[in-house]
Amino acid sequence: MKDQWVFPKGHIEAGEETFQTAERECQEECGVIASVIGDSIGQTSFSYLGEDVVIEWFSGLSSRRIPEDLVGMSVESDWRESKWFHWNKALEVLAFKDLKDILRAALCFKD
Repeated sequence: MKDQWVFPKGHIEAGEETFQTAERECQEECGVIASVIGDSIGQTSFSYLGEDVVIEWFSGLSSRRIPEDLVGMSVESDWRESKWFHWNKALEVLAFKDLKDILRAALCFKD
């Protein structure tokens, strides 16, 4: 899965609301400080190492702009590289259909 492009996600820590987890994981995995806006835009699920995992997704606003020189570029982290795309390119490169549907929901698009 390391070579597939997906959105940042992670486990809920003790005392966190799901939207707080989304904000924290965005910063930890992408280096972007963002605030969730509104309610959840959907859920996806998958099985990982025999465990059923449910992800709740949110859309948000970044409090700082991603520099233009990072758009389309890669940034290596400890376990996955981060890539920035315009939304229409993101729809092409997202690894899974359910994540494409989540992005469409965030953009208020229908397929």
